[in-house]
Amino acid sequence: MTRGILDQAITIPANNGTAIIPLLVNVDLQKALSGKSADAIINFGMNLAGSGNKPTRFTLKMKPTISVNGFPITYPGYVDVKTEYNGI
Repeated sequence: MTRGILDQAITIPANNGTAIIPLLVNVDLQKALSGKSADAIINFGMNLAGSGNKPTRFTLKMKPTISVNGFPITYPGYVDVKTEYNGI
């Protein structure tokens, strides 16, 4: 559903360090909402309009590839990023 490339260096500190990685993500809403209930779609629309009363939950599954000296190293699994959207 989505694909992207981050072409700037990000440094993550050693020993369980964390970093904020800026991502630009485009989503095909027709595919993302396919098979969802009418209530879920209405709730998502209400959140987009800023008047929803229940958060819309998202899980982004990422499979990172890291370039080290020009050699791509693909992470063996997926990294799940879970978040909620409550409106604008």
